[in-house]
Amino acid sequence: MFDGVTKTEEIEVGKFSYVSVLIVVAIFIVACYFFVSANSAPLRTIVISSNNMMNLKNERSADFDKTNYIASKIVEDELEAIIVNDSKRVLVSKKEWVDGLSWRQEAERLGIDEIIHSKVFCDDAECKVRISIYTSESDSEIIKVEKVFPHKDLLVFSNLVDKFILDKLFFEKSGHYHESDDAILRAYYSYRRKVDNFILTDEIISEIEVFSEENTGFMGARLLLLDAYMSKTNDDSVSRHEWLRKAFEYVNRLDESFPYEPLVERAKYKVNLARRDIEAAEKNLERMGNISGIDVNQLILDKLNLRLEMGELEKVYSELIKSEHLRETNTYFHLKAKMELMLDYEEELLETSLRWVEVYPSFISKYYLASAYSYWGEFMAAIDLYEQLVREGFDHDVYVNLALAQFFTGDYRSSLRTLDEIARNEESTASDLLNYGEVMKALNLEEANSYFRKVIQYCESNEIQDIDLTYKALAHAHLGESEKALISLQEAAQSELYRQTLHLYSFYIHSLVGNEVAALHNGEQALKHGIRPHWLNLPWTEKYYNKLSI
Repeated sequence: MFDGVTKTEEIEVGKFSYVSVLIVVAIFIVACYFFVSANSAPLRTIVISSNNMMNLKNERSADFDKTNYIASKIVEDELEAIIVNDSKRVLVSKKEWVDGLSWRQEAERLGIDEIIHSKVFCDDAECKVRISIYTSESDSEIIKVEKVFPHKDLLVFSNLVDKFILDKLFFEKSGHYHESDDAILRAYYSYRRKVDNFILTDEIISEIEVFSEENTGFMGARLLLLDAYMSKTNDDSVSRHEWLRKAFEYVNRLDESFPYEPLVERAKYKVNLARRDIEAAEKNLERMGNISGIDVNQLILDKLNLRLEMGELEKVYSELIKSEHLRETNTYFHLKAKMELMLDYEEELLETSLRWVEVYPSFISKYYLASAYSYWGEFMAAIDLYEQLVREGFDHDVYVNLALAQFFTGDYRSSLRTLDEIARNEESTASDLLNYGEVMKALNLEEANSYFRKVIQYCESNEIQDIDLTYKALAHAHLGESEKALISLQEAAQSELYRQTLHLYSFYIHSLVGNEVAALHNGEQALKHGIRPHWLNLPWTEKYYNKLSI
C-alpha cells in the first residue's frame, strides 16, 4: 500500500525550518507565475498522461490494467475539463504530441506555454496521482504534486481528484463534478475503452445508446455515443451515410440539452465536416473562436483538408500560405507538403520537407523529404532516407521509390534486389513489371523481354488506368514493336494524363523506336512543363538526351 500522504502533509505544524522556507519560496514563485498569467494572453496548455503498468508487487492482471486505465482517464478528463473552462488557458490538441522528445523540444515545436503531465500508480485499493506542470518560460517543472486516493468508488475518486487539482494547481473552478455513481462511471469507462479501440459491433453500439439515454445529464455518456457513431463513418461501407445521419441528428439533440457547451460545439463542427457542409462548419468555427478554452488550430486544418478532398487544391494552398495564425504542427506540414507534391512545387516541397523532418522526424516526413530529393535528382540523399524507412517494415511506395533511386544512380543490381523484395510481398502491377524489365535491360539480361511481355498481358487482362496505357506503349517499344507502341501511345494521349507525364513517356517511346524529331519535340515539351532533366536521362535515351537544350 502507499503511505497515503504527500510530502507537504508530513511537515509538522508550528515548526519553522529550512525546508519550510523553501516551501514558502516555492509557493511565492508559483503565485507570481499565476498572477502574471492572469494578466496576459491565455496560456497554451497541453495535457498528457501515462499510467504505471506494474503495481507495487510487480504483477499484472486484467483487472489491474483496467483499474489503471480508468483512473488515468479520469485524471486526464478532469484536467482537460478544467483547462477548457479556465479563461486563462487554451487546451491544445494531443494529436501533435510526439513521444521520445524533451518537453522543451515539444514546447518549442507546438508553440505551447504549459505541459501538464499526470501519472497514475494503482494497487488493489488506492491510486497515487502525480501531476506536474512544465512551463516553457522557465524551462522546468514549476509544480509537482501527488496524493493517494481510494478507487473503490469512482464517483468519490473523480470528485476528490477534481478538488485536489483545483486546490493544488490554482486553476479556476470548473463546476465539473459528476452526478453519476460508481457503477455508471465504471460502465462509462468500459464503453469508452471499446470506442477508443474501435471494438464497435452493432450490439455494443445498442448498449451505448441505452446507457446514454439512461444518463441524459452525464455529458460524457452523451458524447461517447456520438464518438461511436462517428467511428462507424470512417468505414467505406454503404452504411456510412446511415451512421452519419444518426450522428447529425444526435448532435443536434445534444446541442439542445447542452446549449453553449464548447465540447458540443466542437462535436457539431466535426460532424458538419464529415457531412462536407463547409458553410455550417465555418459557423461552428466562428463560434468556437470566441471560446478561450478551445484550440482551433487543428480544427482549421481539418477543414482545409476536407476542402482539398473536394478539389479546391490551389485555393486551399493559397489560404494555408496566407494564414498568419496557424501553427506549424505535424498536420500543418503534412497538408502543406501534400499539396506542394500535387502542385509540383518542387522548391517549396524541399523547403517544407526539410523543416518538417527537423521538427517531426517521422516516417511520413522522411518519405516526403526523400521524394523531394528525388525530384531534384539528389538520389544518394533520397536513398539514405528510403533505406532508413525500409527498416521499419514493408511499404510498397517506399520500395518502389528506392528501386528507382538506385536505378538512376546506375546501381542496377541493388535496384533489382529491391524489386525482388516487392515481388515477395505483393502481387506485381504493370508498373512493377515494367521496372523489372527496364532494370534487367540495363543489366543486359535476356529475361528483360519476358517482363515486357508480362506488362502487355497485364494491361490486356485488367481494367487499366490512364498511366497504364503508357506502360503498355513503352513495353511494346522496348520489344521493337513500333506500330503497336505508337497506337497505345495515341490511346494514352486521349486519356486524362497530365501533359508533362505524357510528354515524358512520349520521349521515352520515340527514343526507343528511333523517331528523333518526335523524341526531341516531346523531350523539350517535358522540360518546358517542369520535368527535371534527370528523369529523361536513361540508358536507351542517351542519344537524344544529349541533343536537348538543357
